[in-house]
Amino acid sequence: MRQINENLLELNVQDSLDESLSENYLKIFLSGPIDLNNTFDWHSKFISGVSRLVDPKEGDPRLNNNKYIILNSKIDISNPDISLENPEFVSKIQWELQMIDKSDVIFCNFLKKSKSPFGMNGFMLSAMSNKIIVRCPE
Repeated sequence: MRQINENLLELNVQDSLDESLSENYLKIFLSGPIDLNNTFDWHSKFISGVSRLVDPKEGDPRLNNNKYIILNSKIDISNPDISLENPEFVSKIQWELQMIDKSDVIFCNFLKKSKSPFGMNGFMLSAMSNKIIVRCPE
């Protein structure tokens, strides 16, 4: 877990969500492409933007009285094999499913040039949840 500012925490795949802590936070799950060897890191850009918005000193006063947790599924895995035989991959998917269920908001980002299937997978898993926000450039 990484504290970004007084109002914002980031959890990654290797982190667990403390239920007692999370009750006081709005939990935002990031769903979208994680293209291997892609130079555009939309996850970091999203987190940076939220950080500026909720900064207690310089952020939007309508937002900076609340606490937020970004559930970030982006991880660099050593074995890129997308298979149930890959324990790294299985662990990541299990974490994602748990965090989708525990999140208050799911931000689903489709990127125009992505070749990753996981944006659609995350969208399909969460479309009926009534807690999804979709970004699709075209």
